[in-house]
Amino acid sequence: MGDDLWKRIIAKEEYKRKQTANEDSYIWDGLIERFAQDFLGGQLEFAPGPSETERAFRQMAREDRFARRILGKSFKEFMDNSQRVLSRMMNSPSGVVYVFLALPREIPRKARVAELGNRCFVARGLNQQSMHVVGIATERYEKGQGFSLDLCNLFKPTWSAQNQKHMEAMQKDLGYFSSPKVTRDSEDEYPNT
Repeated sequence: MGDDLWKRIIAKEEYKRKQTANEDSYIWDGLIERFAQDFLGGQLEFAPGPSETERAFRQMAREDRFARRILGKSFKEFMDNSQRVLSRMMNSPSGVVYVFLALPREIPRKARVAELGNRCFVARGLNQQSMHVVGIATERYEKGQGFSLDLCNLFKPTWSAQNQKHMEAMQKDLGYFSSPKVTRDSEDEYPNT
């Protein structure tokens, strides 16, 4: 009976549509795998430190399949538009805030890492309900060009008035997420079509 039940489940159209939709989640899996391989191989050039790097990609790995689908789809969409969209902040269903950043190739990597950290700080201040922000930075997408990835982990359980003041000054001076285009999207775990 058990084998028959599973065969009936995987034969359902809803299940097949879910599996097709989950293909976007493999983008997120690929990012986790890349960070883990680079971390284990000692190849993270500008890592925030072994423990912070590991915490960041472990947090990425904690996301369930549905959240990975949403995050992978969002990251792909962001990269496809990276020639005109500099950064994106997104709230995962898990409560973690993610920041994506893609800068021109001529920007030094140290500057890119610094900007990613600052954007994560601003994102934390703008999302007071979230204690954890993970940032991913890379170059703007150019067909046929290689890429590098940087990772930022900001876990800040408390947010003080001084943090808020510093965040607001940073946001004003640097313009990070100062007038973001806010979009809302929905995703069905079992898509209808």
